[in-house]
Amino acid sequence: MTNIDNIKFFIDNLLNDSESSNSHDYNDRISAFRKSKITKPIVYIGITSSSVVAGAIEALETIKKYKDENDLEFSVIEVGSLGLCSSEPIMDVQIPGKCRVSFQNVTHDLVEQILDGVFNNYLPTENVLAQYRNSLHQSWPNVPFFDELSFFNTQHRVLLSNCGVINSLSIEDAFAFGGYKAFAKILRNSTHGDVCTLVEKSGLRGRGGGGFPTGLKWRTALEAGADQKYFICNADESDPGAFMDRLLMESDPHLIIEGIAISSYAIGASKAFIYTRNRYQL
Repeated sequence: MTNIDNIKFFIDNLLNDSESSNSHDYNDRISAFRKSKITKPIVYIGITSSSVVAGAIEALETIKKYKDENDLEFSVIEVGSLGLCSSEPIMDVQIPGKCRVSFQNVTHDLVEQILDGVFNNYLPTENVLAQYRNSLHQSWPNVPFFDELSFFNTQHRVLLSNCGVINSLSIEDAFAFGGYKAFAKILRNSTHGDVCTLVEKSGLRGRGGGGFPTGLKWRTALEAGADQKYFICNADESDPGAFMDRLLMESDPHLIIEGIAISSYAIGASKAFIYTRNRYQL
């Protein structure tokens, strides 16, 4: 099945909210994109502004070279950032039947020994970071789960839940991990004003120093008389050298796009723009 077929399938199920979302075909499709069941190994490597500085591109090139030179069948998937920048480059390996396991500070010279080990069911312990929980797979002994690490165990990730996990350039991955569900629900059930009211009741405020109520801002824009309205997403961080928003955009851009779609619908805007600087590479 082509990418277009997959996208149409997901969109039809999202917009229709049909009972087919509980069908065997739908669940199989979700499972495939979530990599719940795999028949060949997968190697993930985080590629973002921060990891590139740490040597992630060199590690990625070495992974591809290792695959070609050894004539091995495994997928190489570029993902975003977990936010644990001090541990980058981060490389994950998932082999059939085993939990996805992450390695930290993986410079290009460490790639071969790590992959040799994991592909032979042995973990080189020096650079092991953690593993992902998955009840369908066997866990690695003596390896902590991510929610047991001090960096993560007090976090409740909402915006960042898919960062470092999914292929940030894959809309199929975004759909499979819950992307665009909120937007589809709003289109089915809510008016423009309903969305503004919902955000007003939530108490959501802007993250700038003023903390202006988001719902009030949206309602003001909705009630403004204009034939054409525009929504602007400011993707240029005003704090020099800041990486917070940039890493979110690099790691889960579909979350940004869904937020823009919801916001535009709420204020009645038919066009949206993302402002950034030309020095920021895609």
